[in-house]
Amino acid sequence: LQLGDQARMTRRVLITGGVGSLRSRIAKGLLDDDQVEVTLATRSRPPAKPPWLGTIKLATVDFDDVKSWQSVCEGMTDVIH
Repeated sequence: LQLGDQARMTRRVLITGGVGSLRSRIAKGLLDDDQVEVTLATRSRPPAKPPWLGTIKLATVDFDDVKSWQSVCEGMTDVIH
């Protein structure tokens, strides 16, 4: 990396419990930034993808399984818990 490259890198943000009220608002706010990719970690996938999700990805995670977390966290630059 050269000086200044980090500012242009895409941030990959994982939000735990992202379909809840507060965290879904955070996710929606991040949608405005084209340099941010958002993934919501949930215990169970909703029956239908809510329309507000747009480009946000959903990841079903076993919250009690370390390997499940390792898999979903791989490549993330930020985690909001």
